Amino acid sequence: MLRYVSEILSGTFLVIAPIFFGKNVLNEKIKVNKKKLVIFTLIMIFSYIIIYKISTEVLKTMLGFIIYMIIFKYLYKLNYKKSIFITFIYAIIMVVIELLIIFTITIIFRIPKELFYNNLAGSLLGNFISNAIVVIISLILNEKLRKIIDAEIENTIKIVILSVLTFICIIYFFYKFSNRFQINQEFISSLIIMIFFFVSLIMVIRQTLENNKLKFEYDKLLDFMKTYEVEIEKQRIQHHENKNQLLTIKSKIIDQENKQNIIKYIDSLLDENITINQAYYAKFQYLPSNGLKALFYFKASEAENKGINITISISPKIKNSLLNNLSPNNFKQLGRIVGVYLDNAIEASTISKSKSMGIEVYKEKDDVKIIITNSFDGEIDPDVGNEIFSTKGKKRGHGLMLVKNIINSNNMFVQRREIRQNVYVQILTIKHKK
Repeated sequence: MLRYVSEILSGTFLVIAPIFFGKNVLNEKIKVNKKKLVIFTLIMIFSYIIIYKISTEVLKTMLGFIIYMIIFKYLYKLNYKKSIFITFIYAIIMVVIELLIIFTITIIFRIPKELFYNNLAGSLLGNFISNAIVVIISLILNEKLRKIIDAEIENTIKIVILSVLTFICIIYFFYKFSNRFQINQEFISSLIIMIFFFVSLIMVIRQTLENNKLKFEYDKLLDFMKTYEVEIEKQRIQHHENKNQLLTIKSKIIDQENKQNIIKYIDSLLDENITINQAYYAKFQYLPSNGLKALFYFKASEAENKGINITISISPKIKNSLLNNLSPNNFKQLGRIVGVYLDNAIEASTISKSKSMGIEVYKEKDDVKIIITNSFDGEIDPDVGNEIFSTKGKKRGHGLMLVKNIINSNNMFVQRREIRQNVYVQILTIKHKK
Protein backbone atom coordinates (compact mmCIF):
# COMPACT_ATOMS: atom_id res chain seq x y z
CA MET A 1 0.00 0.00 0.00
CA LEU A 2 2.79 2.40 0.97
CA ARG A 3 4.58 1.59 -2.30
CA TYR A 4 1.52 2.64 -4.34
CA VAL A 5 1.13 5.84 -2.32
CA SER A 6 4.84 6.59 -2.86
CA GLU A 7 4.50 6.04 -6.62
CA ILE A 8 1.45 8.30 -6.84
CA LEU A 9 3.13 11.08 -4.85
CA SER A 10 6.35 10.76 -6.88
CA GLY A 11 4.34 10.97 -10.10
CA THR A 12 2.53 14.01 -8.70
CA PHE A 13 5.84 15.78 -7.96
CA LEU A 14 7.12 14.97 -11.46
CA VAL A 15 4.01 16.50 -13.06
CA ILE A 16 3.47 19.47 -10.74
CA ALA A 17 7.11 20.64 -11.02
CA PRO A 18 7.06 21.33 -14.81
CA ILE A 19 3.63 22.99 -14.46
CA PHE A 20 5.04 25.47 -11.91
CA PHE A 21 8.26 25.79 -13.93
CA GLY A 22 6.24 26.84 -16.99
CA LYS A 23 4.11 29.24 -14.95
CA ASN A 24 7.16 30.93 -13.40
CA VAL A 25 9.30 31.09 -16.52
CA LEU A 26 6.64 31.92 -19.10
CA ASN A 27 4.81 34.29 -16.73
CA GLU A 28 1.58 32.94 -18.20
CA LYS A 29 -1.61 31.64 -16.70
CA ILE A 30 -2.64 28.07 -17.45
CA LYS A 31 -4.81 28.21 -20.59
CA VAL A 32 -7.30 25.44 -19.64
CA ASN A 33 -10.14 25.47 -17.13
CA LYS A 34 -9.86 23.81 -13.71
CA LYS A 35 -11.82 20.70 -14.66
CA LYS A 36 -9.60 19.99 -17.70
CA LEU A 37 -6.51 20.79 -15.64
CA VAL A 38 -7.43 18.20 -12.98
CA ILE A 39 -8.22 15.51 -15.58
CA PHE A 40 -5.04 16.27 -17.54
CA THR A 41 -2.88 16.24 -14.40
CA LEU A 42 -4.28 12.85 -13.32
CA ILE A 43 -3.62 11.40 -16.79
CA MET A 44 -0.03 12.67 -16.71
CA ILE A 45 0.53 11.29 -13.18
CA PHE A 46 -0.83 7.90 -14.25
CA SER A 47 1.42 8.00 -17.35
CA TYR A 48 4.47 8.70 -15.19
CA ILE A 49 3.64 5.77 -12.88
CA ILE A 50 3.54 3.46 -15.91
CA ILE A 51 6.75 4.93 -17.38
CA TYR A 52 8.72 4.42 -14.17
CA LYS A 53 7.91 0.72 -14.24
CA ILE A 54 9.95 0.45 -17.44
CA SER A 55 13.37 -1.05 -16.78
CA THR A 56 15.20 0.63 -19.70
CA GLU A 57 16.54 3.94 -18.37
CA VAL A 58 17.02 5.59 -21.77
CA LEU A 59 13.47 4.78 -22.89
CA LYS A 60 12.18 5.99 -19.54
CA THR A 61 14.03 9.29 -19.99
CA MET A 62 12.75 9.82 -23.55
CA LEU A 63 9.13 9.11 -22.56
CA GLY A 64 9.51 11.49 -19.64
CA PHE A 65 10.78 14.12 -22.08
CA ILE A 66 7.65 13.66 -24.22
CA ILE A 67 5.43 14.11 -21.15
CA TYR A 68 7.20 17.39 -20.30
CA MET A 69 6.61 18.62 -23.85
CA ILE A 70 2.91 17.66 -23.73
CA ILE A 71 2.51 19.52 -20.43
CA PHE A 72 4.02 22.75 -21.80
CA LYS A 73 2.20 22.45 -25.14
CA TYR A 74 -1.27 21.71 -23.76
CA LEU A 75 -1.38 23.87 -20.63
CA TYR A 76 0.30 26.99 -22.03
CA LYS A 77 -0.74 26.65 -25.70
CA LEU A 78 2.81 26.98 -26.99
CA ASN A 79 3.81 26.18 -30.55
CA TYR A 80 5.83 23.00 -31.14
CA LYS A 81 9.14 24.81 -31.52
CA LYS A 82 8.77 26.66 -28.23
CA SER A 83 7.41 23.55 -26.47
CA ILE A 84 10.44 21.50 -27.50
CA PHE A 85 12.85 24.29 -26.56
CA ILE A 86 11.43 24.87 -23.06
CA THR A 87 11.35 21.08 -22.55
CA PHE A 88 15.06 20.84 -23.39
CA ILE A 89 15.83 23.62 -20.93
CA TYR A 90 13.74 21.99 -18.21
CA ALA A 91 15.23 18.53 -18.83
CA ILE A 92 18.82 19.85 -18.84
CA ILE A 93 18.24 21.71 -15.55
CA MET A 94 16.61 18.62 -14.05
CA VAL A 95 19.47 16.28 -14.98
CA VAL A 96 22.15 18.76 -13.87
CA ILE A 97 20.41 19.10 -10.49
CA GLU A 98 20.28 15.32 -10.04
CA LEU A 99 23.97 15.06 -10.93
CA LEU A 100 24.83 17.77 -8.39
CA ILE A 101 22.74 16.01 -5.72
CA ILE A 102 24.50 12.70 -6.38
CA PHE A 103 28.00 14.19 -6.30
CA THR A 104 27.24 16.41 -3.29
CA ILE A 105 25.90 13.54 -1.19
CA THR A 106 28.38 10.85 -2.23
CA ILE A 107 31.55 12.93 -2.64
CA ILE A 108 31.24 15.97 -0.36
CA PHE A 109 29.24 14.39 2.46
CA ARG A 110 30.86 10.98 1.82
CA ILE A 111 27.64 9.03 2.20
CA PRO A 112 28.12 5.50 0.79
CA LYS A 113 26.74 5.10 -2.72
CA GLU A 114 24.85 1.96 -1.82
CA LEU A 115 23.07 3.78 0.99
CA PHE A 116 22.24 6.68 -1.32
CA TYR A 117 20.87 4.56 -4.18
CA ASN A 118 18.94 2.21 -1.90
CA ASN A 119 17.32 4.91 0.24
CA LEU A 120 17.25 8.24 -1.63
CA ALA A 121 17.72 7.93 -5.40
CA GLY A 122 14.34 7.55 -7.08
CA SER A 123 12.56 7.61 -3.73
CA LEU A 124 9.67 9.86 -2.74
CA LEU A 125 12.06 12.14 -0.80
CA GLY A 126 14.59 12.20 -3.64
CA ASN A 127 11.94 13.17 -6.21
CA PHE A 128 10.57 15.85 -3.89
CA ILE A 129 14.03 17.40 -3.33
CA SER A 130 15.06 17.47 -7.01
CA ASN A 131 11.70 18.80 -8.24
CA ALA A 132 11.52 21.39 -5.45
CA ILE A 133 14.98 22.67 -6.46
CA VAL A 134 13.85 22.99 -10.10
CA VAL A 135 10.82 25.06 -9.04
CA ILE A 136 13.00 27.26 -6.81
CA ILE A 137 15.46 27.83 -9.68
CA SER A 138 12.56 28.82 -11.94
CA LEU A 139 11.54 31.42 -9.34
CA ILE A 140 15.06 32.81 -8.92
CA LEU A 141 16.05 32.81 -12.60
CA ASN A 142 12.60 33.36 -14.11
CA GLU A 143 13.51 36.60 -15.93
CA LYS A 144 16.70 35.23 -17.48
CA LEU A 145 15.03 31.98 -18.50
CA ARG A 146 12.06 33.93 -19.91
CA LYS A 147 14.38 36.03 -22.08
CA ILE A 148 15.88 32.85 -23.52
CA ILE A 149 12.53 31.16 -24.15
CA ASP A 150 10.69 34.26 -25.40
CA ALA A 151 13.52 35.30 -27.72
CA GLU A 152 12.82 35.43 -31.42
CA ILE A 153 15.24 32.61 -32.08
CA GLU A 154 17.08 33.20 -35.37
CA ASN A 155 19.46 30.27 -35.00
CA THR A 156 16.65 27.78 -34.31
CA ILE A 157 18.29 24.80 -36.04
CA LYS A 158 21.67 25.49 -34.46
CA ILE A 159 20.15 25.91 -30.99
CA VAL A 160 17.98 22.79 -31.31
CA ILE A 161 20.95 20.71 -32.50
CA LEU A 162 23.15 21.99 -29.67
CA SER A 163 20.31 21.43 -27.17
CA VAL A 164 19.88 17.83 -28.35
CA LEU A 165 23.62 17.13 -28.24
CA THR A 166 23.94 18.76 -24.80
CA PHE A 167 20.99 16.76 -23.50
CA ILE A 168 22.39 13.50 -24.90
CA CYS A 169 25.82 14.20 -23.37
CA ILE A 170 24.31 15.00 -19.97
CA ILE A 171 22.09 11.90 -20.05
CA TYR A 172 25.03 9.72 -21.09
CA PHE A 173 27.20 11.20 -18.37
CA PHE A 174 24.42 10.70 -15.82
CA TYR A 175 23.75 7.04 -16.56
CA LYS A 176 27.41 6.22 -17.18
CA PHE A 177 28.93 7.61 -14.00
CA SER A 178 26.14 8.17 -11.48
CA ASN A 179 26.19 4.54 -10.30
CA ARG A 180 29.95 4.03 -10.40
CA PHE A 181 31.59 7.41 -10.00
CA GLN A 182 35.32 7.25 -10.57
CA ILE A 183 37.65 9.94 -11.89
CA ASN A 184 39.49 8.39 -14.81
CA GLN A 185 40.29 9.20 -18.45
CA GLU A 186 36.82 8.23 -19.66
CA PHE A 187 35.18 10.37 -16.98
CA ILE A 188 37.33 13.42 -17.82
CA SER A 189 36.77 13.03 -21.59
CA SER A 190 33.00 12.73 -21.15
CA LEU A 191 32.96 15.73 -18.81
CA ILE A 192 34.93 17.88 -21.28
CA ILE A 193 32.58 16.98 -24.16
CA MET A 194 29.53 17.71 -22.02
CA ILE A 195 30.92 21.08 -20.91
CA PHE A 196 31.87 21.94 -24.52
CA PHE A 197 28.32 21.43 -25.82
CA PHE A 198 26.81 23.17 -22.81
CA VAL A 199 29.05 26.24 -23.16
CA SER A 200 28.46 26.32 -26.95
CA LEU A 201 24.71 26.26 -26.34
CA ILE A 202 24.97 29.12 -23.83
CA MET A 203 27.13 31.17 -26.26
CA VAL A 204 24.71 30.73 -29.17
CA ILE A 205 21.71 31.62 -26.99
CA ARG A 206 23.59 34.63 -25.60
CA GLN A 207 24.46 35.77 -29.13
CA THR A 208 20.81 35.42 -30.19
CA LEU A 209 19.64 37.44 -27.20
CA GLU A 210 22.16 40.19 -27.98
CA ASN A 211 20.98 40.25 -31.61
CA ASN A 212 17.36 40.51 -30.48
CA LYS A 213 18.30 43.37 -28.15
CA LEU A 214 20.02 45.23 -31.00
CA LYS A 215 17.04 44.59 -33.27
CA PHE A 216 14.71 46.05 -30.67
CA GLU A 217 16.94 49.13 -30.26
CA TYR A 218 17.15 49.81 -34.01
CA ASP A 219 13.43 49.15 -34.55
CA LYS A 220 12.62 51.54 -31.73
CA LEU A 221 14.96 54.11 -33.27
CA LEU A 222 13.31 53.69 -36.69
CA ASP A 223 9.85 54.15 -35.19
CA PHE A 224 11.09 57.30 -33.48
CA MET A 225 12.67 58.50 -36.73
CA LYS A 226 9.31 58.28 -38.51
CA THR A 227 7.79 60.58 -35.88
CA TYR A 228 10.88 62.77 -36.03
CA GLU A 229 10.51 63.16 -39.80
CA VAL A 230 6.93 64.33 -39.38
CA GLU A 231 8.08 66.95 -36.87
CA ILE A 232 10.89 68.04 -39.19
CA GLU A 233 8.48 68.43 -42.10
CA LYS A 234 6.19 70.45 -39.85
CA GLN A 235 9.11 72.69 -39.04
CA ARG A 236 9.97 73.13 -42.72
CA ILE A 237 6.43 74.37 -43.25
CA GLN A 238 6.75 76.49 -40.13
CA HIS A 239 9.99 77.93 -41.51
CA HIS A 240 8.06 79.44 -44.43
CA GLU A 241 5.31 80.63 -42.13
CA ASN A 242 7.88 82.34 -39.93
CA LYS A 243 8.70 84.70 -42.78
CA ASN A 244 5.14 85.92 -42.60
CA GLN A 245 5.40 86.09 -38.81
CA LEU A 246 8.55 88.20 -39.12
CA LEU A 247 6.70 90.58 -41.38
CA THR A 248 3.99 90.81 -38.73
CA ILE A 249 6.61 91.56 -36.06
CA LYS A 250 8.18 94.16 -38.33
CA SER A 251 4.82 95.86 -38.80
CA LYS A 252 4.23 95.79 -35.04
CA ILE A 253 7.57 97.55 -34.50
CA ILE A 254 6.84 100.09 -37.23
CA ASP A 255 3.45 100.75 -35.70
CA GLN A 256 5.22 101.18 -32.33
CA GLU A 257 3.05 98.59 -30.64
CA ASN A 258 3.59 97.83 -26.92
CA LYS A 259 7.00 96.12 -26.45
CA GLN A 260 5.64 93.56 -23.98
CA ASN A 261 3.08 92.41 -26.53
CA ILE A 262 5.78 92.04 -29.16
CA ILE A 263 7.99 90.01 -26.78
CA LYS A 264 5.09 87.69 -25.86
CA TYR A 265 4.34 87.18 -29.55
CA ILE A 266 7.98 86.27 -30.29
CA ASP A 267 8.10 83.88 -27.29
CA SER A 268 5.01 82.06 -28.53
CA LEU A 269 6.73 81.50 -31.88
CA LEU A 270 9.96 80.24 -30.29
CA ASP A 271 8.09 77.64 -28.23
CA GLU A 272 6.80 76.00 -31.41
CA ASN A 273 10.23 75.38 -32.95
CA ILE A 274 12.57 72.41 -32.72
CA THR A 275 16.26 72.61 -33.54
CA ILE A 276 17.22 71.38 -37.00
CA ASN A 277 19.89 72.25 -39.53
CA GLN A 278 17.73 72.92 -42.60
CA ALA A 279 20.63 72.90 -45.08
CA TYR A 280 22.08 69.71 -43.61
CA TYR A 281 18.73 67.94 -43.63
CA ALA A 282 18.24 68.95 -47.27
CA LYS A 283 21.21 66.76 -48.24
CA PHE A 284 18.99 63.74 -47.56
CA GLN A 285 15.94 65.13 -49.36
CA TYR A 286 15.87 62.41 -52.03
CA LEU A 287 15.54 59.61 -49.48
CA PRO A 288 11.96 58.46 -48.79
CA SER A 289 10.14 59.88 -45.77
CA ASN A 290 9.61 56.54 -44.06
CA GLY A 291 12.10 56.94 -41.24
CA LEU A 292 15.23 56.20 -43.29
CA LYS A 293 15.86 59.88 -44.09
CA ALA A 294 15.69 60.85 -40.42
CA LEU A 295 17.90 57.89 -39.44
CA PHE A 296 20.67 59.06 -41.81
CA TYR A 297 20.26 62.68 -40.68
CA PHE A 298 20.29 61.73 -36.99
CA LYS A 299 23.44 59.57 -37.32
CA ALA A 300 25.20 62.10 -39.57
CA SER A 301 24.48 64.87 -37.05
CA GLU A 302 25.85 62.64 -34.29
CA ALA A 303 29.04 62.11 -36.31
CA GLU A 304 29.42 65.84 -36.98
CA ASN A 305 28.97 66.63 -33.29
CA LYS A 306 31.86 64.27 -32.56
CA GLY A 307 34.15 66.24 -34.87
CA ILE A 308 33.98 63.84 -37.82
CA ASN A 309 34.29 65.32 -41.31
CA ILE A 310 31.40 63.77 -43.21
CA THR A 311 30.64 63.84 -46.93
CA ILE A 312 27.15 63.04 -48.20
CA SER A 313 26.08 62.15 -51.72
CA ILE A 314 22.47 61.10 -52.38
CA SER A 315 21.49 60.62 -56.02
CA PRO A 316 18.26 62.40 -57.12
CA LYS A 317 17.23 59.11 -58.79
CA ILE A 318 16.78 57.58 -55.33
CA LYS A 319 13.53 59.56 -55.09
CA ASN A 320 11.95 57.02 -57.46
CA SER A 321 13.70 53.88 -56.24
CA LEU A 322 12.62 50.64 -54.58
CA LEU A 323 13.30 52.28 -51.18
CA ASN A 324 9.83 53.83 -51.43
CA ASN A 325 8.10 50.45 -51.71
CA LEU A 326 9.84 48.24 -49.16
CA SER A 327 7.68 45.87 -47.14
CA PRO A 328 7.58 46.59 -43.37
CA ASN A 329 9.85 43.61 -42.68
CA ASN A 330 12.41 44.54 -45.36
CA PHE A 331 12.37 48.16 -44.20
CA LYS A 332 13.07 47.12 -40.60
CA GLN A 333 15.90 44.85 -41.73
CA LEU A 334 17.38 47.63 -43.87
CA GLY A 335 17.17 50.02 -40.91
CA ARG A 336 19.00 47.53 -38.70
CA ILE A 337 21.78 47.01 -41.27
CA VAL A 338 22.24 50.74 -41.93
CA GLY A 339 22.11 51.47 -38.18
CA VAL A 340 24.92 48.96 -37.50
CA TYR A 341 27.03 50.29 -40.40
CA LEU A 342 26.65 53.91 -39.28
CA ASP A 343 27.31 53.14 -35.60
CA ASN A 344 30.47 51.20 -36.45
CA ALA A 345 31.66 53.90 -38.86
CA ILE A 346 31.14 56.62 -36.24
CA GLU A 347 32.93 54.55 -33.60
CA ALA A 348 35.97 53.86 -35.81
CA SER A 349 36.15 57.42 -37.22
CA THR A 350 36.00 59.01 -33.77
CA ILE A 351 39.20 57.29 -32.61
CA SER A 352 41.05 57.71 -35.93
CA LYS A 353 43.42 60.56 -36.72
CA SER A 354 41.71 61.86 -39.89
CA LYS A 355 38.16 61.51 -38.45
CA SER A 356 36.43 61.19 -41.81
CA MET A 357 33.28 59.43 -42.92
CA GLY A 358 31.20 59.21 -46.09
CA ILE A 359 27.63 58.31 -47.03
CA GLU A 360 26.68 57.57 -50.63
CA VAL A 361 23.33 56.31 -51.96
CA TYR A 362 22.59 55.81 -55.65
CA LYS A 363 20.70 53.64 -58.12
CA GLU A 364 22.36 50.99 -60.25
CA LYS A 365 19.74 49.94 -62.79
CA ASP A 366 16.83 48.94 -60.54
CA ASP A 367 19.01 48.15 -57.51
CA VAL A 368 20.08 50.59 -54.81
CA LYS A 369 23.62 50.91 -53.49
CA ILE A 370 24.39 52.27 -50.03
CA ILE A 371 28.08 52.88 -49.40
CA ILE A 372 29.34 53.93 -45.98
CA THR A 373 33.04 54.66 -45.56
CA ASN A 374 35.10 55.60 -42.53
CA SER A 375 38.68 56.26 -41.60
CA PHE A 376 40.38 53.95 -39.12
CA ASP A 377 43.71 53.48 -37.40
CA GLY A 378 45.46 50.19 -36.84
CA GLU A 379 44.39 46.93 -38.45
CA ILE A 380 40.93 45.72 -39.38
CA ASP A 381 39.93 42.19 -40.30
CA PRO A 382 37.74 42.41 -43.45
CA ASP A 383 35.91 39.27 -42.30
CA VAL A 384 35.09 40.60 -38.84
CA GLY A 385 31.58 39.54 -37.92
CA ASN A 386 31.90 36.02 -39.34
CA GLU A 387 32.72 34.62 -35.92
CA ILE A 388 30.32 34.47 -32.98
CA PHE A 389 32.19 37.12 -31.02
CA SER A 390 34.25 39.91 -32.52
CA THR A 391 37.51 41.13 -31.04
CA LYS A 392 36.66 44.60 -32.30
CA GLY A 393 34.38 45.48 -29.40
CA LYS A 394 31.26 43.95 -27.87
CA LYS A 395 28.66 46.09 -29.60
CA ARG A 396 30.37 46.00 -32.98
CA GLY A 397 30.78 42.22 -32.87
CA HIS A 398 27.12 41.63 -32.06
CA GLY A 399 26.06 44.26 -34.61
CA LEU A 400 27.95 42.65 -37.47
CA MET A 401 26.63 39.22 -36.50
CA LEU A 402 23.12 40.70 -36.60
CA VAL A 403 23.82 42.02 -40.11
CA LYS A 404 25.20 38.65 -41.17
CA ASN A 405 22.09 36.83 -39.91
CA ILE A 406 19.79 39.26 -41.76
CA ILE A 407 21.71 38.95 -45.04
CA ASN A 408 21.84 35.16 -44.78
CA SER A 409 18.06 35.03 -44.33
CA ASN A 410 17.09 37.67 -46.94
CA ASN A 411 18.56 37.50 -50.45
CA MET A 412 17.31 41.03 -51.13
CA PHE A 413 20.43 42.35 -49.36
CA VAL A 414 24.00 41.75 -50.49
CA GLN A 415 27.01 43.20 -48.68
CA ARG A 416 30.64 43.63 -49.61
CA ARG A 417 33.52 45.02 -47.59
CA GLU A 418 36.70 46.61 -48.83
CA ILE A 419 39.75 48.27 -47.31
CA ARG A 420 41.27 51.09 -49.33
CA GLN A 421 44.43 52.32 -47.63
CA ASN A 422 43.10 53.67 -44.31
CA VAL A 423 39.45 53.71 -45.36
CA TYR A 424 36.99 50.96 -44.47
CA VAL A 425 34.18 50.56 -47.00
CA GLN A 426 30.80 48.92 -46.41
CA ILE A 427 28.80 48.37 -49.61
CA LEU A 428 25.19 47.27 -49.30
CA THR A 429 23.17 46.38 -52.39
CA ILE A 430 19.40 46.31 -52.11
CA LYS A 431 18.30 44.14 -55.03
CA HIS A 432 15.12 44.78 -56.94
CA LYS A 433 12.97 41.65 -56.86
CA LYS A 434 11.34 41.04 -60.23
